[in-house]
Formats: sequence, structure tokens, C-alpha cells
Amino acid sequence: PVLRLTGVNRCLEGLACDAFRSLIDYGKEVGDEIIAQAVDFVLADELTHVRFGSEWVRELTRGDKDHMQRAKEFQRETERAFSFGAQRTLAREERLEAGFSQEELDEIEALSGDSPKRENLVRAAEILRDRHRARARGEEVPPL
Repeated sequence: PVLRLTGVNRCLEGLACDAFRSLIDYGKEVGDEIIAQAVDFVLADELTHVRFGSEWVRELTRGDKDHMQRAKEFQRETERAFSFGAQRTLAREERLEAGFSQEELDEIEALSGDSPKRENLVRAAEILRDRHRARARGEEVPPL
């Protein structure tokens, strides 16, 4: 349960908060208050999910340093996997409200440099697509 809460509630839904904050800022930038307000409502809901995860991870690992350390390591792995090598803007204020520490947020921002770069991921997808198309045409495709 702790890893599920860490991976889904804290990491993935935290990532959604980042995306929603960007959409709100974009709506305000282009003068679309309807988008900004609508997404702000969604962000408020998402924050409750992240806060739920933060609180329950703390509760379920209370007094168990090894369990807490495994959760932290899993969080790093998940954040790194979903950064795709891109520097992203974190919804710092919202994440702090949802139970993240400044140190965690600094670490998340630093993780993007350790992950595969977007260009490499796109090139890998193109290779797989081309191999799939070749197979569909009946061509023999050598193993990678």
C-alpha cells in the first residue's frame, strides 16, 4: 500500500498538479479565465489526492525507517521515470500544501537530468514503429 500511495498519489498525481498549474497559468496568460478557473477546480481536487498520499505514507511508515526509505527510493524511481529527461516546472506551492518538503521538490527538479532525454525516447519509438511496420509488410526484422 505504501508504494502504491507513493507512486500514484504522490508522484503521478503530483505530476498532474504540475500540468494543471501550467494550464492555469496559460489560461491567465492568454486571457481565458474559463480555462483558468475550470482547471483550478480540478487542481484543488487533485491536491486532495496528493495530500491523502502524503499523510498515509507518513502514517504507514511511522516508526519503520526501512519502510520509509523504500518509499523514498520508489518515489525517486517513479519521478525519474516520468520526467522523460525534460526540465519541468513544479507546482511548488501546491505540492508544499499537499505534504511535500522543499528538499523533496529540489530533488524532483534535479532528477530530470538523470533520465533518458526526450530525443532518445522519440528515436526509440520511431525505431519500434518502423520495425512494426516492416513486420506488417511481411518483411523479416532482425532482433535488436
